[in-house]
Amino acid sequence: MLEAVKLALGITIDDLDDDISANIMIARAELIRAGVIRDVAMSDMDVLVEQAIKTYCKAMYTTDINKSEKLMESFKYQQECLRKSIGYSND
Repeated sequence: MLEAVKLALGITIDDLDDDISANIMIARAELIRAGVIRDVAMSDMDVLVEQAIKTYCKAMYTTDINKSEKLMESFKYQQECLRKSIGYSND
């Protein structure tokens, strides 16, 4: 997941790997907190989860506040869609 997120962010150096990894884990925790099944949120094999994590990380690494807010809105929408989808939540 780290390499996929770095590619989405346009980051090629390894200096930020620990910080990016921490943000990936925060995004996963936010998905779980919203009601996404833990095993699904922790999976590197689900493209919808991967896209949500990329969106979260993009929001964290942009310097444009308006873009960051829009990306966080997008992450919250993706989070809600996952939570409401069969196979992504216990509801």
